[in-house]
Amino acid sequence: GKRATSVAAGNAHVAMLVEENSPRRGFAVYTAGSGAQGQLGRLGPRRFGLRGSVQSQLAPAPVRLPRGAGEPVAVFAGGWHTFVLTATGAVVGFGLNNWGQLGLPRSGDASEDAACVYAPRVIDALSFRNVVSIACGEHHSLALTAQGETLSFGRFAYGRLGRAMDAGAEARDRDAACPVPAPVVFPGKVRIARIAAGMSHSACVDDKGTLFVFGSGDGYMLGRGDDDADATKPVAVGTTEAYKRHWDPDAQKVSQVSLGGMHVMAIARPGY
Repeated sequence: GKRATSVAAGNAHVAMLVEENSPRRGFAVYTAGSGAQGQLGRLGPRRFGLRGSVQSQLAPAPVRLPRGAGEPVAVFAGGWHTFVLTATGAVVGFGLNNWGQLGLPRSGDASEDAACVYAPRVIDALSFRNVVSIACGEHHSLALTAQGETLSFGRFAYGRLGRAMDAGAEARDRDAACPVPAPVVFPGKVRIARIAAGMSHSACVDDKGTLFVFGSGDGYMLGRGDDDADATKPVAVGTTEAYKRHWDPDAQKVSQVSLGGMHVMAIARPGY
């Protein structure tokens, strides 16, 4: 009597938006897979290592959202964290938060359990800000608002947040935790329509079909030819010297983008 209408996959877990027919019609969030970092949102730290814990993780089961959060309308999964968007505009998160990738302040406790959010929590920094989509990387996240603004938060390293560090963030070899969602600044007046997050890089597409990428350039995954340098700010693909011979930014319009561990895929309208 249940039908999954969408599925989001992390490194070792899946989150599903499920339409239920009983006891009432409506949608619920189901999760399955590894839950050791809290990414399932339905098992506490003491459940792991007990007999039957593997079965309880692998069998899809419903997640109880915080009271008053509203009915779920979308699910998003990152490396070890999960987000749920509700009909009221609330954003609920759970899972690993060791770099602030849930948009929550990091705990002062250095233990592994302290970095994990096992029970779903309303993310105040994202809720009721007209968030319409979330993209989750391994240790960072992007949120897109109805106004076309992109917010980034989580691990700063390699420039994957596309912005400066949070004030007060402690940098270690150009690395820091930035748990406060803040706007990504694009060149000119840009309205973003699509977002994507990979292991250590990010991508955004504006409403005119321009693809921007930023973060780690390792493996040439930022689309700048043989330039593998990191980009700490959004760079439009097709505007660099390496692309002039086979990419016309005025004609190549991107409609969708998806990021893997170290590569980018996009759907574009060819200009030739």
